[in-house]
Amino acid sequence: MKAVIIDDEKNCREVISALSGTYTPDLEIVGEFDNGMEAIQQMDTLQPDILFLDIEMPLMNGFEFLELCPYQEFFIIFTTAYNEYAIQAIKHHAFDYLLKPIQRSEFIKTIQRLQTEKFKSQKSQIDNLLNHLQVKKDVKKIVLSTSEGLHFIETKDIMYVKGDGAYSHYVFADGLKLLVSKTLKEADAILPNDQFKRVHASYIINFDFVKRYQKGEGGFLIMNNGESIPVSRSKKQDLISHISQWM
Repeated sequence: MKAVIIDDEKNCREVISALSGTYTPDLEIVGEFDNGMEAIQQMDTLQPDILFLDIEMPLMNGFEFLELCPYQEFFIIFTTAYNEYAIQAIKHHAFDYLLKPIQRSEFIKTIQRLQTEKFKSQKSQIDNLLNHLQVKKDVKKIVLSTSEGLHFIETKDIMYVKGDGAYSHYVFADGLKLLVSKTLKEADAILPNDQFKRVHASYIINFDFVKRYQKGEGGFLIMNNGESIPVSRSKKQDLISHISQWM
């Protein structure tokens, strides 16, 4: 079994990793992250069977991570200090959890029980949990990984994203351009949907930088920098409906 740890507390990550190596040799830790932003970019590649997920973290909490994560074919074990509301919600929706500081006996018991059960996706449980908690997609900052390093980006500064196969070109209002080795689908999963919209198979635009809509078979969106972004025929009606909310 493969596992990923997402927890901003280094000590907690070290404890889980040490317990896994000593008492559950069949469990391989394939990724450790101190924030959900960076983890999101790796989940499709790592595809863990188990996710150790902290609830309270900077940038985004554990529930917000689940709302945005494109890959959800894992079994979740929440790791958290006692929070009555969160724990009751987790228990109600049949998720496992480990209270901090994590105890060896509880860790071993939880993993051994999971090993005897047949793994299945918890996606429907995740959806129900998020609906219960009323988690909203409201991400203000994302982390983009390029060949140069990690870029901490304010989403409000992104003008549009252009897909190019396994890559995406992020274009910013100040003229900056970043090439990221993630698909447009992955970009769509992390960008706030009240501000960004996919208008074409190859484009996601930020409505804050749209200057006008030019009619046509699908039409074009003219951005503040003068660039013309095509709108596909299949996305046109959805776009018009979105625009009509402001009319």
